[in-house]
Amino acid sequence: MIDHVSFEGTTFQKPPAKFEAGTPILAGAVGLAEALQYVCSLGLPNIFAHEEELLRFATRRLEDVPGLKILGTAKEKVGVLCFTIADVTPDAIGQALNSAGVAIRAGHHCAQPVLKRYGLDRIARASLGIYNTPEEIGKLVSVLDTLRG
Repeated sequence: MIDHVSFEGTTFQKPPAKFEAGTPILAGAVGLAEALQYVCSLGLPNIFAHEEELLRFATRRLEDVPGLKILGTAKEKVGVLCFTIADVTPDAIGQALNSAGVAIRAGHHCAQPVLKRYGLDRIARASLGIYNTPEEIGKLVSVLDTLRG
């Protein structure tokens, strides 16, 4: 971005080089390329099918957890399950799952206006992806089953 630097003054390159702040993040570019190759090797239709299958499976299993309410039940949705459990705080849900090695998010998820609209302050959210398995869903449900006991 610099054309010339001295104690007397500095001159900048002409745009767009003027706006380059330094060494580009080459590792990020290489990482993105590898990630795209991985996704392409699996195939987007296969990824979508896997996530849809996991979402259906997880939804059925979570519906059996006493006191659990799934938020957002659109017919076509991404592999994200937002939920609350009666008399259990989202923080307690997150801590219990964390102790069992299951990672979720608990909080307002930068969506405070919509949560407020539905009378909520915080929720729990499990996100599903190509790397998740039905066994992991089973572990999630098993821990959630113990929270109201």
